[in-house]
Amino acid sequence: MGPPGSVFKGDRGGIADLEQAIALAVERNLPESVEAYVNLGASLIELGELTAGLARQAEGRQAAERFGIAGWARHLRAELVVEHYLLGRWDRAVRLADEFITESEAGSRHYMELACRLMRGRIRLARGELAAALDDAAKQLALAREAGDPQVVQPAIAFAARVALERGDRVQAEAGAGELLALFKAQGDRTATEWAPDLAVVLVALDRGGELAELVAAQASPLPWLEAAAALAIGDFARAAELYAAIGSLADAAFASLRAAEQLQAGGGRLPPPGRGLARGLGLAAACARPA
Repeated sequence: MGPPGSVFKGDRGGIADLEQAIALAVERNLPESVEAYVNLGASLIELGELTAGLARQAEGRQAAERFGIAGWARHLRAELVVEHYLLGRWDRAVRLADEFITESEAGSRHYMELACRLMRGRIRLARGELAAALDDAAKQLALAREAGDPQVVQPAIAFAARVALERGDRVQAEAGAGELLALFKAQGDRTATEWAPDLAVVLVALDRGGELAELVAAQASPLPWLEAAAALAIGDFARAAELYAAIGSLADAAFASLRAAEQLQAGGGRLPPPGRGLARGLGLAAACARPA
């Protein structure tokens, strides 16, 4: 299960309920605490409270191991790939993603393979491994379409569009961006932590960032991830870097900071789409982040 639907609208109403559920389960030594930890962690992360959300996931991981709940332990192992990516521990993220994807492909298929492919694909793209990133994007999108869940389809579309842009395929990038904007307009935001940064990179290159900014501005309480993506999409890279840093996403803050530096160097003019040199710079910035 993911975060309660209200969280996607910036509503903290369910947080107290989840915290109370955890307290009761821990007091009574119940295995139900694991699922509550998972949902609370995901909810806090969606609300932009990355440090608190990751801490809850770590507690859930410990509880899953203690109770011997293999399913949740496996889920939370994949969540660790996302954590390592966001905090700049990219070598660790790739190692864990490789292991998880290999297990999943071997026959014990798990939907968190999608998240692992997304994180590994982003790292591959940033390191200039375009063919490998394309492979992850294509397989992630195919699996997501088969699943049909917006929470996995939207991130897959966004990353596929970003890879297409890097390949110079503006037609596919435009198609992916258009589909995602239409879905967002019709259904609202889903898992903004996963799809918003990729979509923003595509939109700023296509000069369509204003469309996302308008959708975000129309929301009563937009998620911090969406505010940051909207700033990135319209080329306000310094603001995006500040917002991502406040969330705690070092990878996204590093990317936005590099774009802001380029913008400053260019005298504030519109920048070209991010090339591989910039992507490698992002990889270096993330790799220099201090391990936890």
